Amino acid sequence: MKVGKVEFSGGIPLDEFFTKQQELIKDLSILSEGKSEIIEELVLITKNLNTRLSALEKAVEHIEIDYTTLKSLKLIIDCYDNLQGQVDIIAKDLYEEEK
Repeated sequence: MKVGKVEFSGGIPLDEFFTKQQELIKDLSILSEGKSEIIEELVLITKNLNTRLSALEKAVEHIEIDYTTLKSLKLIIDCYDNLQGQVDIIAKDLYEEEK
């Protein structure tokens, strides 16, 4: 222990300790602000991703609806082709009967 300056048993003067403590608090505050900014940025990125995923999900739903519609149209076309084939057979049979 020195006269005029209070020291810890480790040999660091008390005023230097408080100065370093204040610097540490300031550094921790800056670090904390940086973490807050990073967390805010991550939240924004997550919200953006959620928005994009929702839009993608809607697009997929529309594609599924369009695919279902196309399948239905294909079934209608297949039915039409089948009917056309039957009409052709009947017309051929009628033509041959009239001969």
